[in-house]
Amino acid sequence: MRKLIFVGLFAFTSCIYTGPIPQPTPIYNTGPYYYYQNPPQRDCSCGYVNDKGVDPYGVYFMNIQNQCSGNIRRFTFDKVDWMNYKISDPICMTQNSAW
Repeated sequence: MRKLIFVGLFAFTSCIYTGPIPQPTPIYNTGPYYYYQNPPQRDCSCGYVNDKGVDPYGVYFMNIQNQCSGNIRRFTFDKVDWMNYKISDPICMTQNSAW
């Protein structure tokens, strides 16, 4: 039986709980399993700028490494687009299929 003891604005109980101690519910880490079952989808027409330059004929090019296969392919660009990208910037080539 509990007796409430009021002291000022606080109330205290005078009995001791003798029942079973409730255990916390375990939280299972399902992150790696979920990642393995549902890997992130990658766009295989995208990659990273590996190298860039100008060939002897004045054509601006960038070597882009595909993020899916790791293959490197050379693409030509106009000067404005060529200057907007730095090495290791991500880039997607929408006009080309995966290489």
